[in-house]
Amino acid sequence: AIELIKQGEGFSKTAYFDVNAYRIGYGSDTITDSNGKVRRVQKGDIVDQKMALVDLNRRVTEEFKPKVVQTCQNNGLFYPDIEDCVKTVFIDLAYNYGTLWNVFPKEYNSKGVRGVIDELQRRANLGSSQVPSRRLLEINYLKSRCS
Repeated sequence: AIELIKQGEGFSKTAYFDVNAYRIGYGSDTITDSNGKVRRVQKGDIVDQKMALVDLNRRVTEEFKPKVVQTCQNNGLFYPDIEDCVKTVFIDLAYNYGTLWNVFPKEYNSKGVRGVIDELQRRANLGSSQVPSRRLLEINYLKSRCS
């Protein structure tokens, strides 16, 4: 999931304001230092790619993957049984949206990868609030990586 998130977010060494918080690195609102201490991004902060990757790895491992596992479980899916390509997209969605919406595991449960692709396309068609370029990146990832 890390590579897909990096591709979708891009990298910024300087803090910028986005929607509701300052963000830095790979779209994060936190900075994780070399000792593992976490703090909120503030105006004027600067990070290098190594620092940003430490933060991204922490957030995926400690925040977003557990959210995805729980949302899948709540929707009748056993996370280890999900195709890796779908797990990657689910984590990317959780990172980008802040959560994994129930509709994605429900679509996967009923229609497999095709259901996830269809929901991503539906959201892309809704316009800028759904970050269409990110949804299309996820669609292309699924089409190229899932069997």
